[in-house]
Amino acid sequence: MYDATQTFYSSREWLDLRDRVLARDGGRCTVARLLGGRCSGTLHVHHLIPRSERPDLELDEDNCGTACASHHPLWESVARTLRLLQGELPRCPHNHQYASGRRACDERRRQQMLDRVGRLSRVAA
Repeated sequence: MYDATQTFYSSREWLDLRDRVLARDGGRCTVARLLGGRCSGTLHVHHLIPRSERPDLELDEDNCGTACASHHPLWESVARTLRLLQGELPRCPHNHQYASGRRACDERRRQQMLDRVGRLSRVAA
């Protein structure tokens, strides 16, 4: 079976880019460097804009940063929040018979995410 993701992450191009990004970031977690906190686990090179959304940026050094295993979930959470605030919402996983059903579902999901962001910001304050 062909696994394009595994093939990409074992390619010479990706491994070279990964080494450059790790060197650029001084072998440190970007999240810890910017926000503080203790790191743990393996340091990963992570795409800012996922490959699934912008495959043309998969080997762009400016689209990559470092995150340790403990800060990776925070990285993902911040990225989702920023996309939400910019008006983007991941595609609904349901199969709707009508466009109006999809719009209603998207609006419900958007409101749930905004409520979650509001709760998180009150906790952080």
